Amino acid sequence: MIAYVTKNKNILILSLIIALATILSSATIDSEIQQSKNKRDAFSQKIKEKRAEIIASQSKLSAAEREYYKLQNEIQEIDVQIRQTELEIEDKMISIEVKQREVEIADLNVSNQNKKLKKRLRTMYMFGETGYVEILLKADSLMNMLTRIDRIQSLLDYDKKLLSELKESKKNLETSKEVLENEKEDLEVLKEQELNEKAQLGRALERAEVLKKELQKNVENLKLEKRLFEAEQEEITRYIKTLEKRKNYVGGNMGWPLDLRWNHISSFFGPRRAPTPGATTNHGAIDVVVPSGNPVYAAQTGTVQLAKYLGSYGNFVLIDHGGGIQTAYAHNSVLLVKPGQVVQRGQRVALSGTTGRSTGPHLHFEVRRNGTRVDPLNYVVIP
Repeated sequence: MIAYVTKNKNILILSLIIALATILSSATIDSEIQQSKNKRDAFSQKIKEKRAEIIASQSKLSAAEREYYKLQNEIQEIDVQIRQTELEIEDKMISIEVKQREVEIADLNVSNQNKKLKKRLRTMYMFGETGYVEILLKADSLMNMLTRIDRIQSLLDYDKKLLSELKESKKNLETSKEVLENEKEDLEVLKEQELNEKAQLGRALERAEVLKKELQKNVENLKLEKRLFEAEQEEITRYIKTLEKRKNYVGGNMGWPLDLRWNHISSFFGPRRAPTPGATTNHGAIDVVVPSGNPVYAAQTGTVQLAKYLGSYGNFVLIDHGGGIQTAYAHNSVLLVKPGQVVQRGQRVALSGTTGRSTGPHLHFEVRRNGTRVDPLNYVVIP
C-alpha cells in the first residue's frame, strides 16, 4: 500500500512539474516578448539618434569637402597668378636690358655729339680754311659778313640743340629704365606675396584634408555603429517572432509522431486497467507499439521545453507549440534534441525505446492544452 501511494505521488509530482513548466513557459514567454520589445524599441531610438548623428556628420563632411576643393582651386588660381607674374618679371627684365642698351647708345651719341661740338668750336676759333676769323675776313661786304656769321651761329645752335636733345633722350631712357626696374621690383614683391599666399593656402589645405579624413572616419564609424544596432534590432525581432510562434499555436492537425507503419495503439486515452502495479488507471496519452530505435517525430512545429530522463516517463521530450498546446514523447531510448531548440513538424526528436516505467518498447504520446492532458486523437489521425 505504501509503495502504491509513493508511486502515485511520484506521478503526481511529475505531472505538476510538466504543468508548472507550461504555466511558467507561457508567463515567461510573455515577459520575454515584452522585454525584447522594450530592447527593440531602445535600439530603434539608438538607430534614430545614430541616423541623426550621421546626417549631421555628413553635413559637416560635405562642408569640409567643399572647403577642401575650394582651397585646391584657389591654390591652382594662385599658381596661375604666380606664373603670370613670373612671365611679367621676365618681360620686364628683357625690357630693362633693351632699355639699358638704348641708354648706352644714347650715352654714346651724347658723347659723340659733345665731342663734335667741341671740335667745331675749336676749329672755328683757329686759323684755317674753316676758321672763324678767316670766314669773317673773306666776307666782301658787310651783308656777306653778317650772313656768314649767321650761318656759323646756326651751326652752333644746331649742334647745341642736337646735343640737348640727345641728353634729353638719354635722360628719358634712363627714366624709362628706372620705371621698368621699379615695376620689376613691384612684380617681385607681388610674386613674394603670392608665394606667401600660396603657402598659407597650402597649410589651410593640409588642415582641411585632416579634418575631411577625420569626418570621413567619423561617418564610417557612425554607419558601422548604426549597422550593429540594426543587426541587434533584427536579431531581437527574429527572437520576438520565435517567441510569438511558441506562444501562438501554429494550428491545424498534427502529424503522426512515428513512421506510418507503426500505428497500433496498445492503450488509448482515458480509463484503463493499470498495466503494471502502481500505474495510473486514467491514461492521459496514447501508447503506440514500436520497436526500439525507430525515429520519433515532432508532431508539430515548436520549441523544446524539456529533454531529459524523467522518472517513470524515462527519456522524455516536451515540445511547446504555442497557444498553450504541448506534446510529450516518453520511454525513448535516445534523445536527439535539447531544451530551447526550435524543431519543425516531422523532425526527429528521439529514438523509440522502453525506458522508465514501461512494459515493452512503445511511444507514450501526450497532447496538453494549458497544462491539462487531452486526447491526442483530437489532434492526430491514426494512419
